[in-house]
This record gives sequence, C-alpha cells and structure tokens, in this order.
Amino acid sequence: MGNTQLIKKIKKLRQIRPPREWVNLTKKEILGEIDEKRENQLVGWLFTPIRKPAFVVRTIMVAVLILAGSFFYLYYLNSQIPQISFSNLNFFQNQENENLIASLQELETSLNKISFSLNNLKSLKDPKQALAVTEVVRVTANNGQNLLKGMKEKASSKKVLTALMEVENSFQELGETSSNVQIEIIESLFQDLAQRTLTKDDQNRLQKAKDCYNEGKIEQAMILLMKIGEK
Repeated sequence: MGNTQLIKKIKKLRQIRPPREWVNLTKKEILGEIDEKRENQLVGWLFTPIRKPAFVVRTIMVAVLILAGSFFYLYYLNSQIPQISFSNLNFFQNQENENLIASLQELETSLNKISFSLNNLKSLKDPKQALAVTEVVRVTANNGQNLLKGMKEKASSKKVLTALMEVENSFQELGETSSNVQIEIIESLFQDLAQRTLTKDDQNRLQKAKDCYNEGKIEQAMILLMKIGEK
C-alpha cells in the first residue's frame, strides 16, 4: 500500500475502538439514530473549525467515536508486518515524508480543538450524557498514547519523530482535560443529587457512587450515577 493511501487512511480515522458500552450509550443518547450517509457527513466535521457552541457536543462525539485507533493505521500496518521496518518500506522519505508530517500536524490540531471544547460539556442539561462523552474521550486518548509509543520506535526521521511526539502530547493533554472535566461533573452531580428527593434505591446508588469515587473507582461511580432516576 502506498504512502498516499495510508495518509488518506489517517485522515478518514475510521478504525476506532473505544469502550463499547460507553460508545453505545453516547451514540444513542447524544447522536441519536443516524444513517451511514449522515454519519459520513458528521465525520467531516472533525477537520472543520469549531465555531458554534451548538455544534460542539456533536462534533466532540463524532470525533471521539472515530478517534482511538484512527490515524494509527500506520501502527496497524507495522503490526501486520512486524519483521519489516518502516524504513524498509520506504515510508519516511522525501516528499512522502513531508505529507505524513502534514497529516500528523493536522491531526494534532484536531485533537487540540477537541480538548479545548471539552469544557463546553459542563453546560449540558443532562450531565449523564456529558459523563459518557468524557469517558469515551479519556479512554480513547489513553489508547492513542499507547499506540504512539510503538510508532515512535519505528520512526527513521527526526522530523517524523518530533511530529509523533507532538501528537502524543496532544493525546496526553486530551486525556488529562477529559479527566478533569469528568471530576468536575461528578462532584457537581453529587451536590445536585444531595438536594433532591430520591427513592431508597437511588439513595443507595448515590452513596455507593460516593464511596467508589472516594476510593478512586471513577468508572464505577459514573455507572451508579447514571442509574439514578432509571425506572
């Protein structure tokens, strides 16, 4: 496969595998039911400037749902042919090398936009939806960082290595920002629910959620919080 095709794969970002339970929740609750044509249109938003707040949540969701394994089609190629180095594939050379760097820089810019926009989740009317989004973003960002570690070892160009490191830093910042927003939303939910009249079951869920949160079991706490109010 030529470098041009690989770069197209990078830009399409269609190989994501974030946690299935969170993806199912966010797709259903936030994006709603959309057909393939509509989904392809939404995918295009990933590389468009985020200007209108009304589009922020949907843009973030589309981005994270197609982000995790995404531009790491390069990593996929390397895992399929572990005995062949990228340099032997003539991958990081001449103009093709510059095209790859440009694609990585484009992706870095998109990651930074998503990170910057995460704070808008705190203004969502339904904090449960916001929590689901932050979890998908957080895990996806961590997966991206892990994949980059292997890619950096294969880079035969200093420029490519620098570009990969910058993208890795963007993934790290994205994960940290998502975690911070997640914590803020959880603590705000605790305060809000404490002032409401809850059923006995929901009171138990709230207390268990607080216990999990204090023990550092953030995901379990979120799951319990999302069950509050369910019939």
